[in-house]
Amino acid sequence: MAAAPTGSSNNNNSNGNSSGNGNSSNDNSSSNNNNSSSSCGGNSNGNGNDNGNDNSSTCNENTSGQNTAGVGVSTDPDEAVVGAQPSALDTVTANLGPGGGTVGSLDGLETVIVANTGVPILVQIDPVNRATDASPALPLGWRSIREFNLKLAPIGAPTKATVVIHYSDTDVANAGDPSSFAVFYYSVPLQRWVQVPATLDANAHTVTVSDIDVSAFIKFARVALLAPVQGQPAPTPTP
Repeated sequence: MAAAPTGSSNNNNSNGNSSGNGNSSNDNSSSNNNNSSSSCGGNSNGNGNDNGNDNSSTCNENTSGQNTAGVGVSTDPDEAVVGAQPSALDTVTANLGPGGGTVGSLDGLETVIVANTGVPILVQIDPVNRATDASPALPLGWRSIREFNLKLAPIGAPTKATVVIHYSDTDVANAGDPSSFAVFYYSVPLQRWVQVPATLDANAHTVTVSDIDVSAFIKFARVALLAPVQGQPAPTPTP
């Protein structure tokens, strides 16, 4: 699931410098392949020459999922518990500036809105298919509607973030009354699911968690929109 490199290859990028012997520069082709940094604008080639790379696809607030490493579960033990894949093709990575911004999953079903707090933040959204990734086990009495791994890593003081999860008419048909839907995240330190307050907008088909506790997502953590298992007693809310 790893994304293609976003760096631009600037072959034949002659800088036109005179060598002092009457010879023009030697067609300084700077092949900047795999240049996937999040900086924007021209890059210096180290000789004081601007090679004019306009790496607009790797600017901050890039939601294209620009990771270039091979596909695989994170090597961080805590992130591996939830099966996080930072370099997957469908994992979206965005480096938001101090002004905050909005990051959406590739399928448009999850949105993270970061407030303008003057603190840059790394946001990653890694969709999960429980049919192929059944861990961690769901809390008793609940069934999954939608899941994803989320990372919110501010560079500085905690940042205010809001998470919006969309559901469909099909989800309602399969899972029942959306007023019973609930949002959980899996805490690796606590080794259990934690329910978080959420607001339902039945018209927009969304469930929103406002001012989420960013400290719980410094590393990837699993977020799940769940519904009670039909035909069973209503599960006890998890504090």
